[in-house]
Amino acid sequence: MKYWSEFLGKACFFVFLLLAFAVLPAEAAVRVNSILCAKSTVSKGQTGIVVEMEVENLDLVSDTTATVATLTYSFGQYETTLNSPGLPATIPAAAKVTFKFTVSVFPIMSSGVCTVNGAVETSGGNDSGADLTHKWTVQQPAEVVVASILGPDEVTRGSSGNQAIMDIERSGEADILINSADLLPVNPSNYANWTKVSPDFPQNFAKSYWWNDHWFYRRQLTVTNRSSTVLPATYEIKFEFDHQKLVNEGKSLANGDDIRIIYFNGVNFSQIDRYLDPLTSGWNQSNTTIWFRLQEPILAAPGASEKYSIYYGADAATAANPPDNPANIFVFFDDFESGLNGWSQGKFPTYTGTAFTTRWQLGKDTNGDGVADDDDRGPVNAHSGNNYWATDILVKYANSGEATREMISLRSPNINLVGKLNPTMSFWDFYDIENGGAYDFGVLRVCEGPVAAPPAPNGTQLQLLESAYLNQHGPWAQQTYSLAPS
Repeated sequence: MKYWSEFLGKACFFVFLLLAFAVLPAEAAVRVNSILCAKSTVSKGQTGIVVEMEVENLDLVSDTTATVATLTYSFGQYETTLNSPGLPATIPAAAKVTFKFTVSVFPIMSSGVCTVNGAVETSGGNDSGADLTHKWTVQQPAEVVVASILGPDEVTRGSSGNQAIMDIERSGEADILINSADLLPVNPSNYANWTKVSPDFPQNFAKSYWWNDHWFYRRQLTVTNRSSTVLPATYEIKFEFDHQKLVNEGKSLANGDDIRIIYFNGVNFSQIDRYLDPLTSGWNQSNTTIWFRLQEPILAAPGASEKYSIYYGADAATAANPPDNPANIFVFFDDFESGLNGWSQGKFPTYTGTAFTTRWQLGKDTNGDGVADDDDRGPVNAHSGNNYWATDILVKYANSGEATREMISLRSPNINLVGKLNPTMSFWDFYDIENGGAYDFGVLRVCEGPVAAPPAPNGTQLQLLESAYLNQHGPWAQQTYSLAPS
């Protein structure tokens, strides 16, 4: 330890001597002070970038002549042009001269961070590095396109207040400032005037307002309330778009994993659940339909919100495991793949027997034929997933021998619709009931909760949605009913 201490002490003293003498040679009589540029980000293919390099003559007596002045780059490929002053250029004694360059970024290169430096050669000495360098980030160039124009299919002559929504889509990484937007009707003479309602211009569409740099495309969604009632924060929004077109253009994954719905409250971004509508669509279709939930209320018509966007274009690894929990969107949802989930069987007061209190079963009919033909055999497969609710799945349905008609029912768990605007219920069904309905048939009711434990009877009927399921109905078909108070 003593040996290294003495050796390093001498080494430090030796270096100090070298540094003391290093300021004397003539080649140090010129210095590149700084590299200045107003751009912290540049785009691939961008031209006309102005960069300034300040060079100082440290000789207090003699002028020096610059024969070479250039910029150097730690990353990427660039075309550099010296605009002024022309070479050779005289730098007076003890003076500073600013060399101005115009830089173009090659269109084909990687994204990344580049350090811009400078070098100068003069008759009085050379300098190959600035004291103050500049850094910029090379980005994918931005592109803005009008994605769609949405409005009424028909308008009446002399009418006013007709609304059209123009969705603008952007890609790339560079900043964008939208200064104006306008509609161009095919026959302008048919329209007295049209006025832009929102947003205000200029509108910042910059990457700093981007949720995640791994997603290359974004489309702003305008959610418009056309009702006279405030849309609550829990209201479900249905959004249909041409996902197949995005896949064909190479902008989205065929499995839809990269599709995200992002809510921006003006300060923070929030990724919210989106759920593919299993009843009407699928991914990679021209009419792909997804659902998401409002995060804040929207005032009555003509209230609207522009705080939601759909993002897409990430790679498969980054886009894996999207948030798609339907329980975070719908008031109630069940795909019958995770057990009973509160479903139960109840009986009607007029039925006093016990033989039919467990005839509803959750599972799959292994003897199903998929044909509704009055043979007491059900579907081969569920409409989606593996399971469905049905009567006597594993055995042929037997006669009850009871004189009463209404005996047992399948009951959902409690569903709270208080404050819900225009609630609806959708499902798929398949039934194979004896012809004529003399003995067997089905009904669909909305009953007052709470649901009592089986075998207690159902609550008071609030709505009769279907009075008689009769005969046969197959294959699976979608049914939708309004649950609004009647």
